[in-house]
Amino acid sequence: MSLPVVTKDNLDSYFDKEEYIRKTAEQIMKDFALFGVELTFSGDVHKAYDEMHEQLSYQIEELSGLEQEKLKAILYQIDITQKDVRTIQEGLHENSFNDLLAHQIILRELKKVVLRKYFSEHGI
Repeated sequence: MSLPVVTKDNLDSYFDKEEYIRKTAEQIMKDFALFGVELTFSGDVHKAYDEMHEQLSYQIEELSGLEQEKLKAILYQIDITQKDVRTIQEGLHENSFNDLLAHQIILRELKKVVLRKYFSEHGI
């Protein structure tokens, strides 16, 4: 039995599956709630990415000001490394740091959801 290979290239296929979309939104809300940051999800899976992305971008901007340590703790909880953050900063062109980091958070949380489901289905 081999682990599913979850790569940047195949993650998009999971964005079309309602179960993964809902669980990813729930995971994002849960991880941010641990630090007193409230995010919401309307339940509309067709708008989930945009809803989460908009709220995450806003919260990253807010936390980047006076609460940088809280932002670092949240990123640690989500498993976004300092190396990941530096890579995002180096890749800035048209997009803002907040937008790119929000996207990275969504992808990382989706990856968690995919792997968790795989492990639960295979009794690992």
